Amino acid sequence: MLITVIGLLAIAAVGRHYRSVCRAAAAGCLGTAILDATMVGTVLVTAPAHVWAAGLAAALSAYRSSLALRNVRRALTG
Repeated sequence: MLITVIGLLAIAAVGRHYRSVCRAAAAGCLGTAILDATMVGTVLVTAPAHVWAAGLAAALSAYRSSLALRNVRRALTG
């Protein structure tokens, strides 16, 4: 999934056609948010002894996801 997200963001960065760039950017932003949530969930399940670290990671992930999801709207509207 990480490779897919990186690929979508790279396509958005170097694309020449407006519609494909917008769609790739939006998909890359959504993929980043999903990847963040998946990683925090995985850490909580596999290492429950480190709850404080996972809580910090969840807070930072939520902030990063909010930035990514805010950029989705901008990417789709141009």
